[in-house]
Amino acid sequence: MVEIVNLLDDKSGEYYKYLTSAAFLLLQDKECVALGIAEDDVPVGAIVADPGYNGVGEIVSLYIDREKRRNGYGTELVYEAVESLFSWDNMYAVGVTFKDDDETKSGLKSFFEYLEFDIAQDGAHGTYTFSLADIAASDKIKGDIDKRVTGLKDVLASTKNALTSRHGAVQSFMVYGEIDEEVSCIVNAEEKDPSDLSCLFVGKSKDALVIVWAEAAEHSLDLVNMLRYAIVNGLKKYGKNMKIRVPFINETSKKLIEKLVGDKAVPVEYIWSAYLPLEWTLEESV
Repeated sequence: MVEIVNLLDDKSGEYYKYLTSAAFLLLQDKECVALGIAEDDVPVGAIVADPGYNGVGEIVSLYIDREKRRNGYGTELVYEAVESLFSWDNMYAVGVTFKDDDETKSGLKSFFEYLEFDIAQDGAHGTYTFSLADIAASDKIKGDIDKRVTGLKDVLASTKNALTSRHGAVQSFMVYGEIDEEVSCIVNAEEKDPSDLSCLFVGKSKDALVIVWAEAAEHSLDLVNMLRYAIVNGLKKYGKNMKIRVPFINETSKKLIEKLVGDKAVPVEYIWSAYLPLEWTLEESV
């Protein structure tokens, strides 16, 4: 017997293993659609979706046990989540984004096409990956670190909290202890509100460092100085072969990365976007 479980009411914690850190944070806030699916009372997967604030809901996390895939469980979870999202006020579409690597491993493009989502590859969003040695060799990165740059490990807790509250991805990495405070940094400016400081948050995944959030409050040179700090301290801690993943979110950030690292800037993966408009109904899609 297959059963759909509302994770907002479930206290067992048995479905947490299927959630990303961002999905887990949404679940704690309760302002989301969170569903699990069980086969004969045994959990086999879960989905979490964010209603958002602009009328477009987002599927944040979807996972089915590998041995239970191709049994319709993912399809059922998406159908149930979409139907729930469309019951929220002013909701006109549901979206999901995923990386090339996710598509290669899980066939997500074909899956969401089957569910009648409109899918396109987003050439303005993606991720570059370099070794620390490659990016350290760039003429644009070489140089002394600005004295105003301070490691996150030396920043007051109140300042740290003000900065992390600006971005959900940083919060989720912080919750799981995956922000490397020896490599992450800020640019100090005493007259500024802590939440307005330039900052660079670097997370640690299984096989690479990841730039989770970067913001240059006043000048792009702040970003260069923070990158210098991160690269120098990353080399000291992890060695030259450690990889670092650098996302680009628009053409401006893409061009800046290419300018900094030159011919080493080869996109590893682009982002796919899929959307389902309000006209979709469960009956029509079955």
